[in-house]
Amino acid sequence: MYNHHCRFLCRIHSSSRTITSHHHNLFNSFLQNPSSLSSLASVRFISSIDNTTKQPNEFTTDYLINSCGLSPESALKTSKYIALKPSNTKNPDSVLSLFKTYGFTLSHISKIVAIRPLLLLANPDKIVKPKLDFYSNIGISGSDLGKFLSRNHHFLVGSLQNKIIPFINFLRSILKSDSCIAKSLTLSRWGLIDAQSVIMERNISILRDHGVPEDNISKYVLMSSNKLCVNSDQFNKMILEVKNMGFISSSMMFLHGLSRLLETKKSTWDARVAVYRSFGWSEDEVILMFKKQPNIVRESVKKLNSALDFFLNNLKWTRIDVFKNPTLLSLSLEKRVIPRLCVLHILHSKYLISKNGMGKALRVSEDVFLKKYVIKHQSKLPELLELYKNKIGRQV
Repeated sequence: MYNHHCRFLCRIHSSSRTITSHHHNLFNSFLQNPSSLSSLASVRFISSIDNTTKQPNEFTTDYLINSCGLSPESALKTSKYIALKPSNTKNPDSVLSLFKTYGFTLSHISKIVAIRPLLLLANPDKIVKPKLDFYSNIGISGSDLGKFLSRNHHFLVGSLQNKIIPFINFLRSILKSDSCIAKSLTLSRWGLIDAQSVIMERNISILRDHGVPEDNISKYVLMSSNKLCVNSDQFNKMILEVKNMGFISSSMMFLHGLSRLLETKKSTWDARVAVYRSFGWSEDEVILMFKKQPNIVRESVKKLNSALDFFLNNLKWTRIDVFKNPTLLSLSLEKRVIPRLCVLHILHSKYLISKNGMGKALRVSEDVFLKKYVIKHQSKLPELLELYKNKIGRQV
């Protein structure tokens, strides 16, 4: 294995006339420690130098297509960074077999190989398998493991002892259980492990300084860990804005508001506020509604215009009605609101529900709506079920 790496790197080394002394140091570092994971990243960097002079290897391209699932275009590009021979595919075959054994799909494998082709040359038992076992022991396995690592390849090439385990221990100090860690890891996209742990730790400290309870911080890390990976100055600035809006730091709604502001550009915020103002809201009233439901700024200008026009002009709701039910602005008019209103208007005409109850009826889950507003009244109004089925255009 060591000799194979050396021959591969020497070919790259000899093909480039522009490698600097710094690149030589990276090259020599790998030769001294060929099994180190950090070296894999260095090899990828070295192999990319002057890659326009390196001719793709036809066998390598075919292997990447037929064995790894890459498209011809992707395989041609990737073959500039790795060279395989028909006489020596034992190691790549073993790595691919290992991925498949752990439940990776061909789609997962192709994404990983396209980004980190030199993993095919890594020792499967010493480098790849220990990581797969580690994540499996945490609770990430099967297709979930393949999806996680195909989206977050740094967790495959980082040092298990020096980077990955310390980062997981950091998460353990906040999330407490491996099942929560597994959930957090698979929900988000992650960047460089070292950098993210430093930024997350700094931003968590900022949350504590602003009085956010530990339990809420744990929930935030679990569900929105990517929001903790932004620049700390920007993070603190957004916290102050959320506080100025009147959010209470001890409430989870404080963190929901923070998340929305972190992902919303000022121009986006201004455009959404302009829509509300065009329907009679003041900016202070928009902020009050944002405190009630932070997701009101996530919808597009077009969707907000359509929803507000429908509720205020078509249904003749008041702004107070909308304020009480801000979640409705994010619902599909065609697929949910209008079909349900057809049922609700019949129930209202029969004095079976009040107008004030319509907002709740539009918010509840599909199962609850069917049970409470359709099936419950089927003996008196048997046409309700058929009407609702026709309106939503599917079986219920």
